[in-house]
Amino acid sequence: MTTSSTTKMCLSIMAMLIMTMPFKSFAFLKECTQNEAQFFGNVINHEKHRIDQQQFECTYEISLTQFQPSGVCPLQDADVYNVKFSDESCSLKNGQELSGILVQSIKDGVISIE
Repeated sequence: MTTSSTTKMCLSIMAMLIMTMPFKSFAFLKECTQNEAQFFGNVINHEKHRIDQQQFECTYEISLTQFQPSGVCPLQDADVYNVKFSDESCSLKNGQELSGILVQSIKDGVISIE
């Protein structure tokens, strides 16, 4: 087999493989705008601060019990420790179970829960 025919055969095989791969397999090619992880955890260090006569601001941290970073744009568990989250309704309690998706903006580094 000549070099030219070997190259053509390799390119044909690669093209066939690429065509059979699911579209999601190419997600790693796009640039991440946010890092993500699924989590289960508990509310810790819930704090209530008075803003004025009638308004309060509440914050809390999360003690992770399970953590699964995204396979495409992963958020690292070390990035979540000591992060203060906002409890806008001030309804959470220490020890309360939480779960969801942690999302960290690449632009400003802020981590939120969705």
